[in-house]
Amino acid sequence: MESQTQQPVQGKKAITKKVKKAKQATSRAVAVHRPQQPAPPSNLLQVIAQATLDPRCDVAKMQALLDMQKQIEEREAKKAFTVAFNALQAELPVIDRDGKIDHGDGVTAKGNKKLKTTYATYPNLMRVLRPLLKKHGFTLSDTVKANPAGLMVVTGHLEHIGGHSRQTEFTLPADTTGGKNNQQGWGSSQQYGMRYNAIAILNISTEAKQDADNDGFPAQSSNSTISKAQTEELKILISDAKASEDKFLQAFSIDKLADLPSSDLEMAKSRIAAFKRERMRREGSDFPGDRSQ
Repeated sequence: MESQTQQPVQGKKAITKKVKKAKQATSRAVAVHRPQQPAPPSNLLQVIAQATLDPRCDVAKMQALLDMQKQIEEREAKKAFTVAFNALQAELPVIDRDGKIDHGDGVTAKGNKKLKTTYATYPNLMRVLRPLLKKHGFTLSDTVKANPAGLMVVTGHLEHIGGHSRQTEFTLPADTTGGKNNQQGWGSSQQYGMRYNAIAILNISTEAKQDADNDGFPAQSSNSTISKAQTEELKILISDAKASEDKFLQAFSIDKLADLPSSDLEMAKSRIAAFKRERMRREGSDFPGDRSQ
């Protein structure tokens, strides 16, 4: 009877031992790492990089592939440049000619009429251009060097963030007009070259207010400038503010008060009023807003 009651207990112990041995075997199992296959190359450069690891790689074919990749990148960069340049052109305004060259009345020693003209200064060009260039990913810069003939070569560079660029050159001698010394002459020529490079490379249009027209008709018609009464009013305001009438004329690029466009009348009055308010602090200064400097 005792042997019959002990038999089930022994069977249970045997099962427990087998379970423990199985758990121990599992805990001692070694994990086997099976590396994944590398991802297929996604571009030509990766194809070339993988191919060079093969000792059977043909160097000539690799060079041809590299040349092909370079051509693709240059084509894409040029495409991006053209798209950005078209967008820039759509936003470029006609820029005012804020500078003035006036060699006086009469004629030169050769019998030619003395020069009187307006132009857009380089600072005024860049004031308008700089934010637009930045917006569309462009950088405009210039380099200067002398050529074998002793002339200055100013090279303008228009570069795009995509990698493409274009350039233009302006060759000129030192500007010795107006009694400039040699260094001043070269500095003046550099500014001249930079200004015309910017105009050329960006296809900029400039105009003086008196040159503007309306559908082919001159803007300086009888109703486009201020009236006689308004001219007299301006004279009184300028005199009361103790401002310089000559500086006023220079600031608006006109020869006489009567030539002031009607559209500029309110702005002119505002400048005169501002000058009057600051007269004590700015005693002896030029007319506010003078763009001939």
